[in-house]
Amino acid sequence: VLFVAREILDSIKKHNAKSRKIKAYKQLVAEELELNYGAYLSLKAIFSELEENKKEWDGGSYEAKFKEAENLYVHVTHDEKLVMASPARKPSMAQHDKILVTIAELDNNFYEKLRCGYLKVIELNHLYDSLIKGLKASEFDEPFPHTITESGFLSYALEECEKIYSELNELYLFCTNRKLKKSRLR
Repeated sequence: VLFVAREILDSIKKHNAKSRKIKAYKQLVAEELELNYGAYLSLKAIFSELEENKKEWDGGSYEAKFKEAENLYVHVTHDEKLVMASPARKPSMAQHDKILVTIAELDNNFYEKLRCGYLKVIELNHLYDSLIKGLKASEFDEPFPHTITESGFLSYALEECEKIYSELNELYLFCTNRKLKKSRLR
């Protein structure tokens, strides 16, 4: 009887410890999703503004400027006036990289949702890198047209942003039972 009681108590302790770990991982993932929501918002705003003003700013100069702490700013100069200077936040993948395998061992459902969210963060990072590549195309002899506004990239990026938000929001809902509406800087 003592042996069975001890085994039951050990099993309960293990279950409670696993539940606490999963809860802690969900909190870490939610915080990183809030960081990535901020990156998503900054990138989507840049893509939208560039797309909306591409005719008005035709012939302008589009540049990627790296300022304090290597932060990216998108500068557009038209008729010798700075018409846009917007920060673009880099997506964060630190928590995903660290915990993906551990979550796979703990909870398969959480792992599948995290994996899908991770793929969208990778896509968000790809959009960030492509923005830089498009803005610096002339410097590096890239195959982009003269300006990023003529390449078709902006409409593609805006379409991808909707898919990215949907998947990140789904993961955030799973972790917090709330919609992803909160942005975090760090």
